[in-house]
This record gives sequence, C-alpha cells and structure tokens, in this order.
Amino acid sequence: MRYFLPTIKETRLVKLSRKELRLRFNEYVRPVDKPPEGDERMYLFNGLWKGESFTISLRLKNPGNFIPLVHVNMVPSEEGLLLNMEYDLFPATRKLLFFWTIVPLFITLFFIAAYDKWLYGAISFSFAVVNYILSRENFKMEVRKTRRALEKFLS
Repeated sequence: MRYFLPTIKETRLVKLSRKELRLRFNEYVRPVDKPPEGDERMYLFNGLWKGESFTISLRLKNPGNFIPLVHVNMVPSEEGLLLNMEYDLFPATRKLLFFWTIVPLFITLFFIAAYDKWLYGAISFSFAVVNYILSRENFKMEVRKTRRALEKFLS
C-alpha cells in the first residue's frame, strides 16, 4: 500500500545550526501540542518538534484535503544541517484515497463478473483511475505550495 500512496522524498542542505533552525521553527511554526494563545501570530506552519526531527504542515485559511504532512529528520554535517524531508498525505486523506480508489475497483469486478455489464464496469474503473490521478496531481500542487513556504522558513 505504501507505493500506491503519493509521497515525495527530498534531501536539502541548509547552512544553519540546529539552534538557529530551532529559533526559526519557533518563529514560523505554531505548535500543535499547545492551545492557541490570544496573541496568535500569523505562522506559516503547524508542527511539532521531537528531538532530531520535526513534522510540519502548511497553515491554511481554507481547508485542503491534499496538503502534505512534512516529516523532517536532521543530520548534522560540516556545512550545516542535512534535512531529509518526506512529504506525505495526512492519515485520514490516505484512508479516503485508498477507499475511493479500491471501492470502484470492486464495483468494476462486481459489474463484470456478476452481471456481465462491461460498460458499467468501464465507467466504474474510469472513476477509480480519474480519482487517483486527480488526487496525485492535487497532492503535487500542494507540495509546490509547501516548498515555497519552506524556502522562506529555511532561508
């Protein structure tokens, strides 16, 4: 199932120390484990810092189903920090994508095997394919938006 779901991995070298990155994290990322304060600044991300890694997602004004959850692992190097980033779907979105792609495939089998209705099977199969392709493309568009915000965060 892991290969079925859209994920993007990349590695980035930033010329920051861990302490500097932590300061930027506090400036640009609203912690999800703390309730919002009355003085709510305009953060770029929601996220959580855990030891040598952190997880962030782009902060949105309007809901978005395909916004990526970015898992970042930090590895110190001589030039700065090496960031191993993985853009992934939120768990609920993964489940919905899997469900709305698999169900039409079963319906396709049902129409073809049980009733010998090839046209209905083809319609159901095309729904599954179109749903999957549109989901992947929406995910890629949201990853591009997140990368633009990450440039501001990491530069």
